[in-house]
Amino acid sequence: IAGSAGQKVKSAATLLARAGMLSGLEATQKDDYPITVMTGHSLSEINLSPKPIEYTAIDNPDYFAVISEDGLKKTRKWIGRLPETCTLYVDESLEIPDTRARVRRIGLSRVIKEIGKLSVSVAIVAAIVADGKFIDAQTLEQAVIRFQSPTVAQANLKAVQMGLGLAG
Repeated sequence: IAGSAGQKVKSAATLLARAGMLSGLEATQKDDYPITVMTGHSLSEINLSPKPIEYTAIDNPDYFAVISEDGLKKTRKWIGRLPETCTLYVDESLEIPDTRARVRRIGLSRVIKEIGKLSVSVAIVAAIVADGKFIDAQTLEQAVIRFQSPTVAQANLKAVQMGLGLAG
């Protein structure tokens, strides 16, 4: 998941990892963001597997999401190398480089308008979960309820539902 600082990319990735663990999967998470506060990119890599994960790098991702211009700038070179087996979720406003990946353009402006920019990452995670079917959407909701404060969880449960609706 590649976005901007302040879009809660790391938090959404952690929810995905926790939902994976609640589903009995092994999980790793690697985050990349600058030391500046609320500026620049925010990138999280999640590896989920039914087997122990001994190699944590992700050479050929199954899913890749770009939700902001900052995220696109940071991952542009990777997008061009994505395999045809990867599904790339990208905000419909972004111009991406040529890629062999299957591209899913997602209208994230609606999520921002209805819920706020802090829930965009959760909505994209929900769309990936719905399309990928590697964990149950209800388990993602369970992770939101279990691991987030009630106020944050309320908004993110709406984001999960919107993301499920954005899945195709």
